[in-house]
Amino acid sequence: MPSAIYAGDSFDLLYAASDYPASSGWSLVFSLRAKEGSVIEFTSAASGSDHLFNVVAATTGGWIPGTYKGVGRVNNGTKYATVWGGSLTVLPDMTQQSDNYDTRTNAKICLDAIDAVMLGKATRDVIQTTIAGQSIGRMSWAELLSAKSFYQDRVDSEIAAENAKNNLGNSRNVLIRFNRP
Repeated sequence: MPSAIYAGDSFDLLYAASDYPASSGWSLVFSLRAKEGSVIEFTSAASGSDHLFNVVAATTGGWIPGTYKGVGRVNNGTKYATVWGGSLTVLPDMTQQSDNYDTRTNAKICLDAIDAVMLGKATRDVIQTTIAGQSIGRMSWAELLSAKSFYQDRVDSEIAAENAKNNLGNSRNVLIRFNRP
């Protein structure tokens, strides 16, 4: 099971559950639920003894972006067993977003809001933003510095994870080459 999928992408998965072969009448159903109540379910088809999933783009296009937690359960009509538990993040279909869609992560949005307040360039909307239950416009200078440090670390971690995912390496590493004379 992948950890993330873009809404609107086809989703193909061949899942082997050796104790519950599809060839013996076992079916596998993934049931995932988001905090907001959105539900994703898809059922396997037999491919020899493996369980095959072919979810078409039209189906995933209707999936609401967010993090879903759930289980994969096999059944043969009378017996049930959970063979997988975990999460799936559904990312938004970027081809369907409006021109003013904000691509920043929540951590980057918070960091930008803190920077705007510290520079005295915050709009009324930014000043009224709430972080950890407190209005950003009412934070003391020390609280702003602490929050800025916290969110900067989160943004740096997100950038490092994205770079690693795209094989771009770690920007914190300094590489040195020594040549012999």
